[in-house]
Amino acid sequence: MFSLNGYANMRKITSYQSITFAPLLTGLTVFSVGFWQRWLRQKERIILAGPTVSDFKGLVAASKAELGNGGLPMYGEWSLGDRRALNGMIVFGAQGSGKTNLLRHLLQSVTDAGDRKIVYGYKSHVYALMPCELATAQDTGGEGALINPADKRSWAWDISSDCRTRADCINLAKHLIKNPEYEYFEKAGQGVAAVVIIMLHTLKPGVWTWRDLFDAFTAPKEQLAEWASEYHPTSLIYIEVDDRQWNSTRTGIQNAINNFELLAIAWGDQKGKKLFSIHRFMQGTGLPKTVVLGHSGRFDELSGSWIAAFFTIAAKSVFHENFKQPDGQRTWFFLDEFARLAKIDGIEELVSAGRERGAPVVLGLQDFHAVEKVYGPEAFKTWMSSIQTKVICRTEPGETASWLMRILGSTRIKELRTKPSQNGGTTREWHEYEDNALRDSEMSSELFLVENVGTWVVVLGYGRDMYRVLVPFVDRTELREGYVEAEWIKEKPAPKPIPEAAE
Repeated sequence: MFSLNGYANMRKITSYQSITFAPLLTGLTVFSVGFWQRWLRQKERIILAGPTVSDFKGLVAASKAELGNGGLPMYGEWSLGDRRALNGMIVFGAQGSGKTNLLRHLLQSVTDAGDRKIVYGYKSHVYALMPCELATAQDTGGEGALINPADKRSWAWDISSDCRTRADCINLAKHLIKNPEYEYFEKAGQGVAAVVIIMLHTLKPGVWTWRDLFDAFTAPKEQLAEWASEYHPTSLIYIEVDDRQWNSTRTGIQNAINNFELLAIAWGDQKGKKLFSIHRFMQGTGLPKTVVLGHSGRFDELSGSWIAAFFTIAAKSVFHENFKQPDGQRTWFFLDEFARLAKIDGIEELVSAGRERGAPVVLGLQDFHAVEKVYGPEAFKTWMSSIQTKVICRTEPGETASWLMRILGSTRIKELRTKPSQNGGTTREWHEYEDNALRDSEMSSELFLVENVGTWVVVLGYGRDMYRVLVPFVDRTELREGYVEAEWIKEKPAPKPIPEAAE
């Protein structure tokens, strides 16, 4: 092979040696350079403490490290472990930042898992894009239950079914009448409301409506006193007062109950309507697993009040002794645009302890100041520490961005710098300093929308680091109409004038 006419063929020998040793030499060179870069080369920048920004690959690795037997897929290979899912999620972002897009990934997974969920639909497209679920006898299309008195397709909130005991009636009175500026008039209003609700519960158990409730509040003082004597005597002290004090109490009651007039108009007659009971939903008895509470922009303040009352009763029911959570299932509370609602009593307990009852909370916020104003700074700090997974979408520079920057903390860095020496040359020395993990300006410049692809966000809560990832857009094909105007809202044409008879 390597001989020619009895002599060594040096050309073939040289060619063979090149083919054999060149790859080995190349591999050895690459290995040596890599070994030097990784182990021998002096690093010019060392992270001593604090968070660093990683990528989607790092997020996937972190999520897989904590996954047990199950998980809730978000997108790609990123999944939420069962424990993390129960801790809920909080998402910050300006309008149009991709907040809702991220939540839609979670909504799809929650639906696929068969979990129950109560979703606040501030915008009509929330219901239009809601994933379909398994059909039931009452929901043959698998579209879930929409509760929005301004929508023709709305289920009626069967409030009488949620007042099964005197205690339920008294609690409902507390949820309906709010007057925190004047403690006496708030208690007086709640006492009178309890009289009315207990009266209806006694005389028309399980069949009274919002119209019955609204009309009963307009009863004269003498009638209310008679009801109080018979059904709730402890409230007589709020009714048998002088006219001036009673007028103030009555004004407070009327102002509060006016926020629920929308329900009385829409659901005064429940014949032919599908009825929704919070108690039945939380017990998992036959109702759809998805309920969307639709906000009406036309009745903005009224919507915020009744939806907050609905969430309050639902949140309280999680901690009821009879609350039953099916094995392996959760009951989610989705509150995007949370700050637009009136105060939800019990939300603090739900956020901090709901995971123990299988009820995670997902909050979507634009401005933390609006939340602090209603619930106080201490409550909000507790929420931030209770909810493990936090996501930051694009946030414009301002107070919220600065606040988030402080929440993220700073990174302590050791850096090798070159500086002029006294002899005219240069010298290198180590310098330690701290820098923000993510500057407020970067929350706008680095977290942006990529047209037809997705939005950049930062994910926190997986240990020390944070992860800048691209969340792909979910299909925005509407599965149903977002809003169908209710008949009672439609403007009826003015009657035609009757022609005058000819003389």
